[in-house]
Amino acid sequence: MAPEKPLRLLACGDVEGKFGVLYSRVQAVQKKSGAFDFLVCVGNFFGSAQDSEWKDYQTGAKKAPIQTYVLGANNDETVRCFPDVSGCELAENITYLGRKGVFSGASGLQIAYLSGIESTEDPAPAHCFSTKDVIDLKTSLQSTSKFKGVDILLTSCWPKGVEAFGNSSVSSTLEMKRNFTIGFMSSPKTHSLQVECTRVAVNITLIFNMNLVEKADCKE
Repeated sequence: MAPEKPLRLLACGDVEGKFGVLYSRVQAVQKKSGAFDFLVCVGNFFGSAQDSEWKDYQTGAKKAPIQTYVLGANNDETVRCFPDVSGCELAENITYLGRKGVFSGASGLQIAYLSGIESTEDPAPAHCFSTKDVIDLKTSLQSTSKFKGVDILLTSCWPKGVEAFGNSSVSSTLEMKRNFTIGFMSSPKTHSLQVECTRVAVNITLIFNMNLVEKADCKE
């Protein structure tokens, strides 16, 4: 039996409505390194104003060259761009994951996600999440006896205190299995998910600070 083909994914930070820039870079990466299975976007996918470029994707005049999964709004201005809080297709090949949950691919890869920035209000505004949202996500994951952790956590905020762990292994509120990656939008000084990280001995954590698409390449 042939060995299972490894899953290949790309990740990027704030797109800010620069869809042409994003997908030009994706195509350049794929031309150089071969095809990837999908792209995940953390941070601000939409800019503060919807322009004609996005309408081209909505109408099908343009099509994303790779299956793209995005997190939700981080500000009140872009809430209108995400019509269904539980997740939906925004355009062909572009899918909004939802406010919180777990995406499971055909390969078995599990990606936990939490959209927005943290709020002390409950219920939280549409572009935010509350401590209750975090607890509900964790509880839903751990409710099954077979749960052993998720592979990737996507959020637009850094866990509180994550920078203090430098070269050490860390774990967030969600247990991770094997090696895992956490994707974030910006620097810890911008927004911080107020959940303390704790030292663990068995997991290896790879933390990527995803920069603006205009300023940095997609990460493999």
